[in-house]
This record gives sequence, C-alpha cells and structure tokens, in this order.
Amino acid sequence: MPESLKPLWRLFVPALLLAIAFTQLNGTNDYIVRYQPLSGKLPYILCSIACVIAHIYNRSRLLVLAVIVGGSYWLIQYHLQYSLDQPTTYFRYTLLCLLVPANILLMMLMPEKGLWNKLSITLLVIPLVIGLVIHFYQPNDLLVQSFNALLPLRPTDGFTMSTGASVNFAVFLVLGLLVLWFKKGETEAAAIASIVAVFITLAFFAKPSISTTLFSTAGLILIISLLLRSRELAFIDELTALPGRRAFNEKLNNLGHTYSIAMIDIDHFKKFNDKYGHSVGDDVLKLVAALIGKNKGSGTAYRYGGEEFSIVYNGRTIEQCHEQLDILRQSIAEYLLIIRDDKVRKQAAQQATPKRGASRSKTGVNVTISIGISERSDKHDTPEEVLKAADKALYKAKQAGRNRVCW
Repeated sequence: MPESLKPLWRLFVPALLLAIAFTQLNGTNDYIVRYQPLSGKLPYILCSIACVIAHIYNRSRLLVLAVIVGGSYWLIQYHLQYSLDQPTTYFRYTLLCLLVPANILLMMLMPEKGLWNKLSITLLVIPLVIGLVIHFYQPNDLLVQSFNALLPLRPTDGFTMSTGASVNFAVFLVLGLLVLWFKKGETEAAAIASIVAVFITLAFFAKPSISTTLFSTAGLILIISLLLRSRELAFIDELTALPGRRAFNEKLNNLGHTYSIAMIDIDHFKKFNDKYGHSVGDDVLKLVAALIGKNKGSGTAYRYGGEEFSIVYNGRTIEQCHEQLDILRQSIAEYLLIIRDDKVRKQAAQQATPKRGASRSKTGVNVTISIGISERSDKHDTPEEVLKAADKALYKAKQAGRNRVCW
C-alpha cells in the first residue's frame, strides 16, 4: 500500500463500525433494553479488555485511551441521566464536550514510551483528574449562567450539543487527523474514532441507548486497534518498516506454481558499520529498505535479517523480474548518502569552536548491493530449495565482484 494512503486505511474499519453503530441505533436499542443490565456494562467490559491487552503489549497510550473512553461513559451514566436543564447536569455535560477531545488529542501528541514511567503515569493522571473535577465540582449559579450564555444547548431540533462545543470538537478532530497523517499509527486512528464516538453520543444525546451503543463500539475499536498493532509488531520490522522474517516465512507457505525469490545483501556492510558507527549503519538499512520498497516492481519486499533483504515475486519467472532487480541495484548504487562526521563534531565541541555550523562536516558515500535470484523449477521444486538456490546465486554475485544480479 502507498505510504500516503496508510492513514486513510487506518480509519476504514473504525469509520465503518461507527457508521453501522449510528445507523442501527433503533435496532440495537431493542437488544440493549432486552438484555439489561448486562448490555449497560458492555462498554466497561470492552474498555477493561482493551486495558489488559494494552498492559500485555506495553502500550501506554492505548491504555490511557481506554481509560478516557471508559471514564467518560461512567460520567455519562452517573451524572447525565437527568435533565440537561438542571444547572449541575448541564455544566458537567458541557465540561465533557470541552475536555474529552482535548485530552484525547494530548494523548495522540505524546510519544509511545511504554508503561509505568513518568510520561505514561502523567498521561494516566490527567484524565483521572479531569474525571474527578467533573464528578466532584459544584459550580455556582454565576458560572453556569456564563456557560449557558456562551454555549446554549439544542441549537437545532434533534441536536443537543451547543454550536461552540461542536466547533471545539471539529477543531480537535482536524488536529487529530493531522497527527494521524504524520504518525500513520493505529493508536491515532483509534483516538480519532473515540473523538467521533464521544461527539455522536453527546450531539445526539436524546436518542435512546446511544451512549451504550457508541461507547461499546469505541471499546471494540480499541481492542481491534491493539490486535492490529500487536500483529504489526510481530510481522513488521521496526527499523526498516518492511515485513520481517516471520511474514517472509508465511509468504513461502502461500506461493503458487510459478514464483521467484531474490536475496539481497548490502556490500561490505560490516566494514561500513565499523567505520561510521551503528547509527549510520541503521540509516543505511533504512535507506536501502526504502529504495527496495519503491523499486520492487510486482514483488513483495522483506527484511530477511541483518543486512539481508528478500523480494518474493509470486507468479513471476526470473526472465520477468531480473530487469526490475537490475534497476533496483542501479538506483541504490547511484544514491549518494550524506553522512555527518561525528568525529569532527566532537573535536569542534572540545575546542569550543565559536562558528555556527563549523562542526558540521559531511561526507557522501555510495552503497551497493548484490542480488541473487532463483525460480521454482523441476530442479528446485519447493520454496526452501528455491531460497537455497537464491542464496547460492547471491554468493556467486559476491564472488564475481559485488554490485550485480546473478542467477
């Protein structure tokens, strides 16, 4: 999938579930009423499951998001089951409209640092504090009147939320979409779905069982997001963003009658790593992976391990894909990688060089790859045999002088 479309794909399943939940409110209301009180506890159950899975996979932001969704549902059930014309109920409803989307956006902006550190504890404390404020704070009449003047409810028939609060949701939703566009993560997509679920609930608050239906959907989306993210952790190489060895092995079990496998190795990578350091070596791996991803043709690229990559061409013979591999080899060989010389920077820092930029010595290097390719044939009838033949072809390319394609 093109990288530019990844954010839209992340939103597809959450948007579909929310659309189904909203359009089927009348049908779900019958089941919710029939199976009370279990149905009323469903959002708590789903958010609790999400918290457990988030804890297992050490995902602090999704755990906090589950707490926000579950806590918001509790506040709605505990405080907002009375007429919104009552001053205290109106005040708590409006605070939810203003603070929940802001809290979710804050969670989206934070980096994922895992559980039980200062950042994750802070992220967890903030929604708890907000919930306690909404739960315990008793506003005076003047404050409620001021809120009511600025944010009057029911601007149109069937729509409960004030215009100002609706604009507030819209602003945070747009900001959330921008965060998703840059981060492209499952967590960001789940957070946007949570904002939308809370908005729909509070905007159409008069509809029967809307909070149970929409918050159950939000909890389900969180669980799906965690499962998708855990699958990514298992199958996607974190450094290069290519599918990893586990995904490669699964692919080998699902090949057709005709296929080719290419094995790719970065030339002299150990010497390069020793000379420039592991951080620059990581940059080289990311660069090569990116160029392989762009120039793989009809194949599927994988990080095989270390400095080795693989491309599987299902339904393709060597004759049909070796030219594309040679284009890939040339594109990498012609790419000039700019390296910042850390040794010069450190020397300049020790000498207290006063000139801005004087410590930024840069070096350009070229990286080359060797490629071996093999195809299924009568001689190599299984994926394992084809893979071994591709390895032998890779060794042949190395022996022949590197920076070439052999089969």
